[in-house]
Amino acid sequence: MSFVGRYNRLVLAQPYDASAMRLFLGVDGGQSSTKAVIGDQTRRILGWGAGGPCNHAAAGEGRARLERGVRESLEAACRNAGLDAAAVCFEAACFGMSGGPEGKREILASILRTRRLT
Repeated sequence: MSFVGRYNRLVLAQPYDASAMRLFLGVDGGQSSTKAVIGDQTRRILGWGAGGPCNHAAAGEGRARLERGVRESLEAACRNAGLDAAAVCFEAACFGMSGGPEGKREILASILRTRRLT
């Protein structure tokens, strides 16, 4: 079963005060798609989203593909969680990316606000 198939049946607890929460982001970026999950300090999944591929940041148009895939999945997860993607700041963001870490940290840091990026 796909990521979306597993998580689209979740009942998200709404409404909630996002400003009072510590938010965490997990992203799985690969050759076929990018998936993002947002959770809080109580281990609740607040939102999820999927985007396009984001592999090989150094190859040709790889940087643009990486940015697009991460932005799409992040924006979808934020929408699903009722958060403003442009304003949200995560306590921590953890990325698992195909193609190795070369140059990706700088790109990811330019896309989102987080206190800790791993």
